[in-house]
Amino acid sequence: MREVTVPPVVTGAPVGGLADCVFRYALDDPGRVVLGRKRGGRWGDVTSGEFAAEVLGLARGLLAQGVRFGDRVALMARTRYEWTLFDFALWAVGAQPVPVYPSSSAEQVQWILSDSGCTACVVENEDQAMTVGSVVEGLPQLRRLWQLDAGAVESLLADGRGVAEDVVHRHRAAVTPDSVATVIYTSGTTGRPKGCVLTHGNFMYEADTLVARWESVFRAGPGEVPSTLLFLPLAHVFGRMVEVAAVRARVRLGHQPVLAAAELLPDLAAFRPTFVLGVPHVFEKVFAAARRKAEAEGRAGAFDRAVETAVRYAEAREQQAFGLGPGPSAALRVEHRLFERLVYGKVREALGGQVRHAMSGGSAMPRRLGLFFDGAGITVFEGYGLTESCAAATANPPGAVKYGTVGRPIPGSAVHIAEDGEVWLHGAHVFSGYLGDARSTQAVLRGGWLATGDLGRLDEDGYLTITGRKKEILVTSNGKSVAPAALEERVCSHPLVAQCVLVGNDRPYVAALITLDPEGIAHWLSMRGLAQRPPAQLVRDPDLTAEVRRAVVAANTLVSQAEAIRAFRVLEEQFTEERGLLTPSLKLKRRAIEKRYAQDVADLYRDSVLPRAAGGGGIPGSGGRFPTTSDEIRRRPATPRERQHVNQVPAITLNNGTSMPRLGFGVWQIPDDEAQAAVGTALEAGYRSIDTASVYRNEPGTGKAIAASGLPREELFVTTKLWNSTRRKWRRKEVLRAFEDSLSRLGLDYVDLYLIHWPRPMRDDFLYIWEAFEELAADGRARAVGVSNFRPADLDRIRERSSLVPAVNQVELHPFFPQAELRAEHARRGIATEAWSPLGQGPRLLTLPVVAEVAARHGRTAAQVVLRWHLQLGNIAIPKSVTPSRIRENLDVFGFELDAADMAALDALAHGPQAGRIGPDPAVCDL
Repeated sequence: MREVTVPPVVTGAPVGGLADCVFRYALDDPGRVVLGRKRGGRWGDVTSGEFAAEVLGLARGLLAQGVRFGDRVALMARTRYEWTLFDFALWAVGAQPVPVYPSSSAEQVQWILSDSGCTACVVENEDQAMTVGSVVEGLPQLRRLWQLDAGAVESLLADGRGVAEDVVHRHRAAVTPDSVATVIYTSGTTGRPKGCVLTHGNFMYEADTLVARWESVFRAGPGEVPSTLLFLPLAHVFGRMVEVAAVRARVRLGHQPVLAAAELLPDLAAFRPTFVLGVPHVFEKVFAAARRKAEAEGRAGAFDRAVETAVRYAEAREQQAFGLGPGPSAALRVEHRLFERLVYGKVREALGGQVRHAMSGGSAMPRRLGLFFDGAGITVFEGYGLTESCAAATANPPGAVKYGTVGRPIPGSAVHIAEDGEVWLHGAHVFSGYLGDARSTQAVLRGGWLATGDLGRLDEDGYLTITGRKKEILVTSNGKSVAPAALEERVCSHPLVAQCVLVGNDRPYVAALITLDPEGIAHWLSMRGLAQRPPAQLVRDPDLTAEVRRAVVAANTLVSQAEAIRAFRVLEEQFTEERGLLTPSLKLKRRAIEKRYAQDVADLYRDSVLPRAAGGGGIPGSGGRFPTTSDEIRRRPATPRERQHVNQVPAITLNNGTSMPRLGFGVWQIPDDEAQAAVGTALEAGYRSIDTASVYRNEPGTGKAIAASGLPREELFVTTKLWNSTRRKWRRKEVLRAFEDSLSRLGLDYVDLYLIHWPRPMRDDFLYIWEAFEELAADGRARAVGVSNFRPADLDRIRERSSLVPAVNQVELHPFFPQAELRAEHARRGIATEAWSPLGQGPRLLTLPVVAEVAARHGRTAAQVVLRWHLQLGNIAIPKSVTPSRIRENLDVFGFELDAADMAALDALAHGPQAGRIGPDPAVCDL
């Protein structure tokens, strides 16, 4: 079968927007419980009326704080009640939430917020606020940052009291099914994440279809209140769709932010959901935990017999559903009833006791695992979809589940298998395109069909099985094509295995990189009476290697000999997001994994002969990251011209008599584990001024480099900054504590310059901060104090309250945005001007022909010319780089001068088409 279409079950087109049902239900049945909320360790109910009132109040607050129809607002948090509250409040005013995984790196956050043009951001805690703050200088549209754990909801509710309710309802009335509901970014397994534009109509069609077709899930049984405890990330489209479907179906929805069994299982027991949703890994964990518990209690044999019985029982019922058999035999039914009390009931009890249904997606669930849960009394509806299809595109229907497949198209949609085996999707759930990326959109939307990039097949009943990814197919050197997914999943089903990645492109055979499951290993050692061991010993244990080999042999039974895994390596470490090897949705980044473990892969093919199983697996070296040893740092010696200018950086005398180098080294966006090497290179090259900030999160690495340099402290000029956005109001003790924390991270007794990072004029608390700065300046722990990103009006406020004039104002300044009026104001007040992002953040400025022409006339680089422009204007500049040669080149700017024509050519860029800020406007930026 090449194509299958399923007729719709929902008649009529959707109307209005996603927030409408919240207010409609509040009128129809205000006392009905629709959400559960955990406070003080106890679950409480939230009614339709209460939820609508809170959504309305928050929507008023968002309008009061400048959020407008069509604005995009990032949500960066774990799965919690406030996420759902913000989703519906933003939808009520026609804004577009942009989800961000809470584990995202600073680089990922900057890309998503910049690419989507978010004007505001909601974070959960101070750590996430610092992540956003560390990249804010590259986010010109961002104006607001709210922190949930710092009272963001309460603050916004108070802000909105002056906004009439009718204003919210007018915004809501303007929302249509074609309005954009959200922009969700893809996982980025093969490159930059792309923003999928999903409409209110996409969500309403999908949610209403799921509720209508899977009514037994969303409506529950007699005497039961339908409920689900959501523990998957709401940054993922799967969790988001269930959120919408639950609210539209008035299912009691709870939130659990932690997947760890120690926290999740008690909440499942207390909340008692009627259905759950998860990825296969969650169900594998539940199964493995039940198996370990049985083994610890001496019931492993009984548990394994119960598993076999459940699988046979579910298979018999499956055959009966499709007319292929009579169903479970009488003997099998008796055997099944025996294990119901001993095993199956306890499995269900671990999930709260009321669960009868589960939904699984995200990756393929092993058929045997699905059959077990079905036999244990929990029907698992496995489905398939993408962000681009607004979650589920196919799912197993009630009463006709085929385990091992991802079901049939959801009603009202179609699936087509292209000539090359690619799965194509069609229906009202398919997205409208990628944000600002017409080329990528055209590549996947073909005549109304979404080309998924996944490979699959349809059986005679129209059930889809996913067989792999087009881009992940391995082609061995003998021309054999191998789909890795099925083999990897089977290997990972072994309790000792956490992850498996196959390699083999252009190689003589398929091999595997395997990581170990910590819980499985702990149990394995315990059952053998062995003590815990470090990973380096474990991976070389012959008994453990033999266990893993059995997993590989079992997986090889799925494929032909030419496709089989013929060698494997057990690694000492896991593939993690922190190591850059997983996406935030826990998908494998195959290219990154192969690059990091290139030596291990090479070892697997060293002899190109047959099966050998290698334990261990060393970790390769720096892998192209910034050099971390003194030998690497010194690999390219300074040129004679560079040596000539070392330690010849001129200084400026600040208004308190302190001397500050005119050229320094900035560490913005340099990760802490690379900062020590970068700052070490800079100090060796001759820099003596280092600029960091608490929000950059690299003060420890910076301090280590300073300590390791051996330079006298008095020769160095160290600047750091107070990140004053993580609290609503700052007072003396908070400022002094933050300062001491920075000193501690830097390992210093004092800093040479301490700056207020942003004015936040709408909060009006920088005057309290400045009072504490006066104290720090008076006792010498900060030799000079100043500000950053302050406007003349902000400086006037300080002058009205204090006799201490800021020594420095560090501001965005480059040829595109030279700030001539502000520089003149600084000169009049005796404040030194320091430029952050003096090179304009990236190639946009440095690749301009006019800059290249000036550089060519002087035999210099474009960066050197721009830095010279700063120096001749009288600015202090703090360029940043992690490349040793560029660090040295940026210092070599004192042996030439730009003439009047050169300066005029660069000055003219302020009036060109690219003129303007690249960072936020301090006048409206409330971070």
